[in-house]
Amino acid sequence: MEKIKLKEQTMEFKLNGTTINYEGDPELSLMTYLRDVEEIISPKDGCAPEGVCGCCSVLLDGNVLKACIAPMRRIAGKEVITMEGLDPGKKETVINAFAIEGGLQCGFCTPGIIMKVWPLLNQGFVTEKEINKALNSNLCRCTGYKKVTKSCLSAAEALRNNAKIELPQSSGKVGESLPKYDSLRLATGEAPYVADLKFEGMVHGAMKFSDHPRAKVLKINTSVA
Repeated sequence: MEKIKLKEQTMEFKLNGTTINYEGDPELSLMTYLRDVEEIISPKDGCAPEGVCGCCSVLLDGNVLKACIAPMRRIAGKEVITMEGLDPGKKETVINAFAIEGGLQCGFCTPGIIMKVWPLLNQGFVTEKEINKALNSNLCRCTGYKKVTKSCLSAAEALRNNAKIELPQSSGKVGESLPKYDSLRLATGEAPYVADLKFEGMVHGAMKFSDHPRAKVLKINTSVA
């Protein structure tokens, strides 16, 4: 976890419509600020600070940005939009499309995918090729991309026609096809994963490998523990 250094630089920017006065380390990543300071967990940490998976994607002045490789100094005077700041009506249409079309499984990467295609979905007509190209830098480790692309195309068509996508109603009978359980919270990034959990007095641990690989463990001194 990055160490937050305070009182190094003062700057102002907007976050989801709210003006923020930031006083701290200008090199702190935007993702760390969002998750650790603002406690916004929709940008997920999938590879920080490599910037290769796209799970932390946000909008900066309307353009897609990978928050894990963006220092705070880059944000000064600009506007950051996360999943929480998207238009509620349009967001509902998009996440419902993902739920119905099966565009998510574990959901970890889904908020980043939606943020990545958000500008495309709002431009009007969008092609499958454009969506696939946009998602080249977003990794999905379990769903595959066909259903993700189908979800995006379904959402784009609905937005273009000012139509809503409604979730199907269930009678509760066995055999009915329903959207994935908790799919809406997964799509918006609200469903917490282990790295999103915080508790009072919480401590962090790190794995340490043996200084002597292949050695045979004869005894462990547990007195310190």
